Amino acid sequence: MVVSSSTNSNRRFVNITEKCNLIEKTSNYSIYEFEVTEENLNLNKTLHGGCTSTILEFCMKNAVANESERKVITVDFCISFLNAAKLGDILEIKIFILKEGRTLGFVNAEIYRKSDKKIIAIGKETIAFSVVSKL
Repeated sequence: MVVSSSTNSNRRFVNITEKCNLIEKTSNYSIYEFEVTEENLNLNKTLHGGCTSTILEFCMKNAVANESERKVITVDFCISFLNAAKLGDILEIKIFILKEGRTLGFVNAEIYRKSDKKIIAIGKETIAFSVVSKL
């Protein structure tokens, strides 16, 4: 059994998030694009569920994170996998901020295949905000 080091594992997640390209952003709505490549595939040659989860969580947190001094922390995360994405598919990730309060944010997301608008996955996340100390 081969166990990857946490450094290699973390790098793999960074590689995924670096490919999430912000296309549009308003105060309560964001759109990202992501191209499925060989490294994102599972044994069935479709987008790996862990990759899908990483894309959703990154885009949802990024939508509520701003340049203020607060950190974002996942409280609850739920995903439904509805269809498969394949090598070369361009995915469109739509993020909807439902409510953003002082301590909690509520976000929904949808991933579509851009070519035919077929839904790939949906997700929802509850995010807690904490203030970063200036000390």
